[in-house]
Amino acid sequence: MNCPNCGYNANPEGSAICNVCGASLLSASGGAYPQYAPVYQPVAAQPVQNNKRGVLIALIAIIAVAFVVFMLFATGVLDINSSKETSGGPSGKIDAGELGAAIAEYKKVDLVFLVDTTGSMGDDVDKLNADLAMYIAALKEKCTHDYRIALIDYRDFAGNTYYSDDYAYKVRLDFTNDTTKIYNAFGKLDLGYGGVDWEETAFSAMIDGGKKLSWRSDAAHIMVLISDAPAQDPEYKTGYTASDAKSYLKRNNILFFVIDSANDSEVKACFSPICSSSGGFYQGISRTAEMTDAMVEILDSASEYME
Repeated sequence: MNCPNCGYNANPEGSAICNVCGASLLSASGGAYPQYAPVYQPVAAQPVQNNKRGVLIALIAIIAVAFVVFMLFATGVLDINSSKETSGGPSGKIDAGELGAAIAEYKKVDLVFLVDTTGSMGDDVDKLNADLAMYIAALKEKCTHDYRIALIDYRDFAGNTYYSDDYAYKVRLDFTNDTTKIYNAFGKLDLGYGGVDWEETAFSAMIDGGKKLSWRSDAAHIMVLISDAPAQDPEYKTGYTASDAKSYLKRNNILFFVIDSANDSEVKACFSPICSSSGGFYQGISRTAEMTDAMVEILDSASEYME
C-alpha cells in the first residue's frame, strides 16, 4: 500500500500505519486510501546541440577533395576521356573528332576496281591514275587504314571482236595494301579495241574475275565498276546475265557501285538494278573531271557500313 504521507509503496495490504513514517493508512471513513497508478512524468526535452562547427568542417573537407580532383585533371594525371588499351586497338585520349577514326581502325576493307579498257575509255583511265592517290587517302580517312585494293580490267572476247589483244577480263592486281604495287598496276592499264558492238564483258569481270581474288572473310567487300557501256546480257560465251551478277554479289556480300562516264540511260538501265540489289548505287557523270567527286561519294556511302 502507498503511504499518503511519504509515498512509500511497500506497505503490506491491510496495514493501518506506514512502516516508514508511521502515518495512518486509513481514511477518515476508516477504509484504506484509494490506490492510483503512478502518473508518468515525461523527461524534459534536452536542448539541441549546436552543430554549426561540424557542418563547417565537413564543408571544408568537401572543398578540399574537389580541389585535389580538379588539379589531377588539370595536370593530366587523370583524364575523363581516356580509354583502356586493348590488343590491336587505340589507346589514350580520344576526343570527339578522333572517335570515328579510332573505331575505323578495327575495320577492314577489300576494294576492287573493275575498269573498262576499251578504246573509248582513254580519258577515264588517265583520270583514274591521276587521282588514285586521292582515292587511297579518302579511303583511309572515311573508312579504314586496314584496306586492300585489287584491279581487274575488261573488254570483250577476242573471238567476238576479232582483235587478238582483247579479252573478257584480266586480273591486274590481287588485293594488296602495297601502294607501289597499286600505282604500278593502275599505271600499266592500256586500251584495247572492244569490238563494234557497244556492250562489254562486265559480268565476266565481276563473276569470274571476282572469284580469283583473295577476299578476306572479316572485311567489307566493295566493287567499283568504271565504264561508258552496258554489259552484254546475256554475255557472249558465258551466258551470264544480270541475275547471275546479282546472285554472285549477294553470295559474297559485295557492295557494288558503278561510275558511268557516258551518263547514258542504257548503261543506267543495265547496272542500276544490280547496284541497288547489293546495297550500292549507280552514278552517271557528264565529264571525266566529275569522276573524283563520284568516287568520294561512293566512299562516303561505304563508310556507313564500317560503323
